[in-house]
Amino acid sequence: MKVIDVAFKYGYETPESFSRAFYKFNGIMPSQVKNGCSVKFFSRLFVKPDFIGGIEMTYKIEEKSEIILVGYKKRFTGVPYGEERIKQEEAFLTSTRAKQWLLIGAFCDYSTDYMVITNIDDDGYDFYVAYKLDESSGDALAS
Repeated sequence: MKVIDVAFKYGYETPESFSRAFYKFNGIMPSQVKNGCSVKFFSRLFVKPDFIGGIEMTYKIEEKSEIILVGYKKRFTGVPYGEERIKQEEAFLTSTRAKQWLLIGAFCDYSTDYMVITNIDDDGYDFYVAYKLDESSGDALAS
């Protein structure tokens, strides 16, 4: 077969693009195959992305009354997502667990905990585990 016929048969746009790909893969030009050189062969690779999900979410922005959070902070390294964060968060929460329980028992609404991330920069970010100060404790601190 001619190089141009092989190129178009296997989906290349030009014989030159086929020849360059063939040379990069086999180290010889396609025309040299007629002289008995052995070559590797793979069919053309197709990439077919498959997008799943994409569920529409309805949301609204609400203004909430101010709350006071109390808790513990640690400076984490890296970015605020992924495996590195999970490891750092796990170690931090475990090491402060007893203090968290004391804080909850003394002053806080224990039904919800807050994980707050602030001060993100190239060196890392501040991670807080916090609880909402209950109204009676908040009133006592305000006076």
